[in-house]
Amino acid sequence: MIEIHESVERSVVASGTAIVQLPGVDNIGVRNCHNQPGQQLQTRYSYLLVNTATDHSISAECTALPGGGMQTASFHRN
Repeated sequence: MIEIHESVERSVVASGTAIVQLPGVDNIGVRNCHNQPGQQLQTRYSYLLVNTATDHSISAECTALPGGGMQTASFHRN
């Protein structure tokens, strides 16, 4: 599972199932991305993407909200 944390308060804003590479340098996506109750991703805002299985994290700016068949949110690595 991928948790998307707000970069300052570290609260979980959304979650998804996998990080995938998107076209372009440093562009990634989070598949099956859904907001947590009462939370919402915002574009042009930095988040910490955390793989809960490995505890590995990536700092990235949200560039597009979840959409399409796989509900993929797009990010650009900071």
